[in-house]
Amino acid sequence: MKNKKNSETTERNTISPRKELQKLKESEALSTMLSLVAAHIDTEPLSQRLLETFGSVERIINADSTKLQKVSGVSPRIAEYLQRLGEFQLYLNGVEKKKQRVVSTEDANELLKGIMNLYPVEHFVALFLDVQGNVISHDTVRGNFVKVHVSIRELVERAISVNAYKVVLSHNHPTGALYPSDTDIQITRTAIRALTSVEIIVMDHIIFTDKGYFSFKQTGYLDALTTEYQDIAKSEDYKDYIDNIQSIASINSFLSFPRN
Repeated sequence: MKNKKNSETTERNTISPRKELQKLKESEALSTMLSLVAAHIDTEPLSQRLLETFGSVERIINADSTKLQKVSGVSPRIAEYLQRLGEFQLYLNGVEKKKQRVVSTEDANELLKGIMNLYPVEHFVALFLDVQGNVISHDTVRGNFVKVHVSIRELVERAISVNAYKVVLSHNHPTGALYPSDTDIQITRTAIRALTSVEIIVMDHIIFTDKGYFSFKQTGYLDALTTEYQDIAKSEDYKDYIDNIQSIASINSFLSFPRN
């Protein structure tokens, strides 16, 4: 009997921290995570206040920094930490696992819709794919309630640095506007021209809302913009155009989505 008790004690003592965390209630789990960045304060009351304000851990880590800091006890450092957890959620959902494949708009929708529809403000996410459609990496840019700024230069540089064959562009419209604005179309046009000039394919640009999603590929917009680029490539101005694209440091485009 004594040996059995010793065995049970040993087993309890060897349970991994990860398994222990999985057993905790949501408030206790959040408190544990907060203690990693705020060890000097009692994080249990803070986790309770956050949950009372936002309703769930998912909503907390995807909340705007200003709103987070309105909760008593949330410093700028804690707000930044919580936002980093939100960005890391894409990784936890398997975005950076190479076995994840995106070979169609439907694949991209299934991979991204869960996280994109949680964001309370504008976000831009680019998926970088290899020739088989495996996700090599991703970039996320956080915006505000009305727009998100995206550097085309950085997008192209990132795609080249990870040796991407294709890129899927996406952003969300928290306001619920399902269709692209003129600015959405222009940023897609610019991305197609810049990426195609360095032999990288824009596979799609998807807009996510709570009503569903809009695909530039499925609606024919992407093909039309690609054909437009090909027509430019046949023109006498093509060399000048390529020279402008290749001096990519001069390109710095912005996404700006109206609240409608």
